Amino acid sequence: MPFNKRNRPWARLKDLYLIAFFRKYYRLWRQEINRREELGQPLGVRLYLVNNLIVQKGQYLTPANLLSLLRAFLAYPFFILLTNGYVGAAATIYLVMVLTDFFDGPLAKAFYHVTKSGKYIDPLADKCGTAAMLFGWRGHLPNPIFYSIIGTALCLLFLATVAKPLANALGLERKSGANSFGKWKFAAECAGFITLFLVYFSSNFTLLSHLLYLVALIFLSSSIILGAASIIEHAFPSVLTKLSYYLTPTAYKKTPM
Repeated sequence: MPFNKRNRPWARLKDLYLIAFFRKYYRLWRQEINRREELGQPLGVRLYLVNNLIVQKGQYLTPANLLSLLRAFLAYPFFILLTNGYVGAAATIYLVMVLTDFFDGPLAKAFYHVTKSGKYIDPLADKCGTAAMLFGWRGHLPNPIFYSIIGTALCLLFLATVAKPLANALGLERKSGANSFGKWKFAAECAGFITLFLVYFSSNFTLLSHLLYLVALIFLSSSIILGAASIIEHAFPSVLTKLSYYLTPTAYKKTPM
């Protein structure tokens, strides 16, 4: 799967590399399934599961949607463990949740499973994880940051699951899925929450824990700003496009579409 590396953000490069990796196996599986079907040979358990979950396109039970659902279901045990003081176990579950979000998008694209249901399930799963983390760390977060993150999360969830489908139904075309600001917001949130875990584990080192706490607040504050930018781009797509055009140096400007 050739692509040009120039002028591509790291997140896009990550998706492209993973899509190319998964799609290679997708093609090999399809070739093997077709060969066995032509020869009348049984598929076996592995190829039977691959054929039903990956090759045969479904609307709901796709590998990407299953990863997103797993992330949503893990939010509850994560919250229970975190609030009961099992921080190490909670951190492990949170790492699994982050990895499911890392892989679900590239899997959907690599296996040609980009579905409408996935565009609803993914943001819902993200918000379940964010809510579990926020309320789990409630006593360690200042009120302005806590309520601002909740507010931006609810706005983005409303835009993704209600406003955009309604606009598309009315003929006002809106692009589905997270924009670049939303992806950076989620990355900043993850960095902030992971740093909060480091604050807990470094509590015996007072200066280090205070510095890490400050870093966590910076990350979380950045996620609020990026969330607000994501809301603006979702609601008014042309505003940030025009702003970025006027802020771009003249030598790098392209003619606006």
